[in-house]
Amino acid sequence: MKFSETPIPGLMQIFPEVFEDQRGQFVEIWHKDYYAHLPGLSALFQSQTTTYIDWKTDCLAIAHRGVLKGLHGDWKNWKLIDCIQGRIFTVIADLRTTGDTYGETFTTVLTSRTHNQLLIPPGCATGTQCLSDECVLHYKQSEFYDGGDKQFTVNYKDETLDIDWPIKIGAIISERDRKGERFIDIRP
Repeated sequence: MKFSETPIPGLMQIFPEVFEDQRGQFVEIWHKDYYAHLPGLSALFQSQTTTYIDWKTDCLAIAHRGVLKGLHGDWKNWKLIDCIQGRIFTVIADLRTTGDTYGETFTTVLTSRTHNQLLIPPGCATGTQCLSDECVLHYKQSEFYDGGDKQFTVNYKDETLDIDWPIKIGAIISERDRKGERFIDIRP
């Protein structure tokens, strides 16, 4: 497993080892003890009472080509996301006003071929767009989902963030995402 920090503090890329042969693939996408001891991960939590995140729920989001979801987030939830089917363009925007990376974005493509993952800290918004015929996004959350009204939604076409979505945004977007707020209007 490889671990890589990004320019946004707390946002990490994780590249699990993929075992592949003529039968297919095997990948361990989560192991509590191993993830707790990844280089750099435990340092993030030294100020907390535990050296690992207490994951409370696992979810799947299924989408078809071109579907855009987000940018969603909240102020307390950690997420670990990976693509278990297809290819997903992923954007993370830092909304934490106390850091040097406020307003910065990080983009990557998550794929079921590489099984790369993102560990996303609270205060960051996540947006995804399905690049293949069908995508399945798996995510672990440190908090139970308490409804969209408990989250913030950044408008996907916010000019400040200037996100270059790979597929033109059409009618396949929720009303919540279409009416998302301007980045600069969201505060803790």
